[in-house]
Amino acid sequence: MTPKKFLGLGGIIFIAIALLGMLHLLGPAANDSFFSSRWYFDNVENWTYLTVGIIAVLLAFTAPAAIHRGITSLIGIAALLLGLWAFFFPNASLATHLQSPSDPILLLVIGLWALWSLKVTKMA
Repeated sequence: MTPKKFLGLGGIIFIAIALLGMLHLLGPAANDSFFSSRWYFDNVENWTYLTVGIIAVLLAFTAPAAIHRGITSLIGIAALLLGLWAFFFPNASLATHLQSPSDPILLLVIGLWALWSLKVTKMA
């Protein structure tokens, strides 16, 4: 997995998550989600995932490799920090739109995946 592949595939997954939330399969309210209150994406999360997903896909196919590494690093670090913050401080204002523990776990997986794609590239 390279940073370019992470941005392309990850971007598509982010867009899919956002669209499922907007189509009332994963939100935007707990009673709209297939997972109920355990895991749903509200409108702020939907628009965030959609925006990040579109930017990631666009950059995957238009930006040079150095930009891929930088953006993948940024996404990885931001996702890890936000996931840890939401996990340890679920009621803090920064994490008001994150349902614990589902959203923090997703963010930690995204962050680890992004950083792993950077490490795998170095090893290859």
